[in-house]
Amino acid sequence: TPIANRHYGQIENLIGFFVNTLALRVKIDSKQTLKDYIQGLGRDVQEAQMYQDLPFEKLVEELKVDKDTSRHPIFQTMFGLESFEGNKSKKREQGSNDLKDILEDYKEKGADYAVAKFDLSTFIDDTNVKLVGNFNYAESLYREETIRRYMETYIHILRQLSELSNNPVKQENTKIHELSYLSKSQYVEIIERWNETDREYPGDKTIQGLFEEQVEKTPENIALIYEGIKLTYRELNERSNQLAHYILQNQTINPD
Repeated sequence: TPIANRHYGQIENLIGFFVNTLALRVKIDSKQTLKDYIQGLGRDVQEAQMYQDLPFEKLVEELKVDKDTSRHPIFQTMFGLESFEGNKSKKREQGSNDLKDILEDYKEKGADYAVAKFDLSTFIDDTNVKLVGNFNYAESLYREETIRRYMETYIHILRQLSELSNNPVKQENTKIHELSYLSKSQYVEIIERWNETDREYPGDKTIQGLFEEQVEKTPENIALIYEGIKLTYRELNERSNQLAHYILQNQTINPD
């Protein structure tokens, strides 16, 4: 799908999502400048390449990974920046180590979909004027809407980075936490429109009365979550009544 012209938490979590596919553990300091972060990441990658010839079986053995035939033992997401569309004929002549060639999509006869090898794999082709992206995902884990949101977020971050290309001062000083992974329209929708929860309440009813009305409407809905404990409206009502009776029996209650 062409994604260059199109308009899933904190920014460090998102960057970490893409970095984790390098099979590197990277601690992200949101107060760090982008330049320092990228240069540091480059050094980490170079250092990691010293161990790139570690046998796969040895790695699995050392990590003590539980065997599960339904998923890859080391990682479940892959992100690759590849030139998998350009110069195909030349690659076939010379041979290729391109990930897209090695991990060729498997398609059932007559089917218009490719089987997902990982939970999520993404390849970006940068050989032409536009970036072209290919997202392959397990439908049992992701909805198409979620993947489209990933695309929008990735493009939004790329746009912010591209704005730094002609501004040396910003290149030196822009920090990770200054990036946004929500566009203006998404920010307004999530922060403002979704939080328009003001309502008119009846002035002749108490909070207790309104709560008990809700108990009658949705007794089994979750009303309270605290440190892993969940209470339904019915359970919360029963416990609050128990507490009220205990106080009435053991304390002197006066108005106000």
